[in-house]
Amino acid sequence: MKDPDWIDGRMNDIDHGKFVHFSYSIPKRPVPKGIAIKVGGDEEGTVCFDTLLCSYAGAWTGGFVEFSSRRFGLTGGTKIIGDLLFHSGTRPGWAKDERFDDPRERRTMPLPADWARYEGMYRNGDRSILKYTVSGTPVFDLPGIESKGKITAITRTLE
Repeated sequence: MKDPDWIDGRMNDIDHGKFVHFSYSIPKRPVPKGIAIKVGGDEEGTVCFDTLLCSYAGAWTGGFVEFSSRRFGLTGGTKIIGDLLFHSGTRPGWAKDERFDDPRERRTMPLPADWARYEGMYRNGDRSILKYTVSGTPVFDLPGIESKGKITAITRTLE
C-alpha cells in the first residue's frame, strides 16, 4: 500500500535559494552527488558541480531545477529547467599523472583523496565559492556567467 503522500510536488514550491545539493539528471550526464548553483540573476544561469569528480557536469540558462514529485521530491532526482549550454563527460575534472582516466570502482564513490577531494562551499553575498583540493593543493573556484548580446559564457575564477 502506498502512503497518501507518495506523489507530492511541494518540493518545487520551495524557494531553495542560490544552490541545492542533490542528485541530478543532466542530459547524457548523471550526477549522483552534485550542487546546482545559480550564477548571475535568479533566472540567468545555473552550473552543476559534481562533488565526486570535482568537475562541472553542465550549465544551463533560463531556469534552475525541477524535483521529482515522488516521495516529497526526495526520490527520482531532478531535471534541469532551461536551455543546456554544455554537459561534460563523466570523468575527473583534473588530471593525475597527465591522465583523466577514472580510477573509481563504483561511480558513486569520490576520487581518491590524493587526487582531488571536495571540501565544501562558502557564500560571499549572492555568490558561491567551491573549495576542493587537487593533489593536496587547495583550490577555491568561483563560478559565474557573462553575457554580451546573444553570447553567454560560463566563467570560473580560480585561486
